Amino acid sequence: MQRILHAAHRGGTVESADASWEYDILLTYPTSDREIYRDLVGTGLSKKEAKQAILNTEKIGKQCTVELPKNDPIEYPISDSDWSDW
Repeated sequence: MQRILHAAHRGGTVESADASWEYDILLTYPTSDREIYRDLVGTGLSKKEAKQAILNTEKIGKQCTVELPKNDPIEYPISDSDWSDW
């Protein structure tokens, strides 16, 4: 679905959706600092380093003032052939 949406956003069609784009990254976010801490320790950081990484991330985040503009909704033009059997 992401390939199709990206193709539509670029003005393409379902057929032009680039199959080389890979989407194997899970789009999930940690639910707590504890989960992040556990994951960082799991990468090989010491407990002290993991805690410091979380604190440093908070410091950096407080220094950022980024505002991301919202894109217009993607509209995919539907033709009569889109309703035919695959």
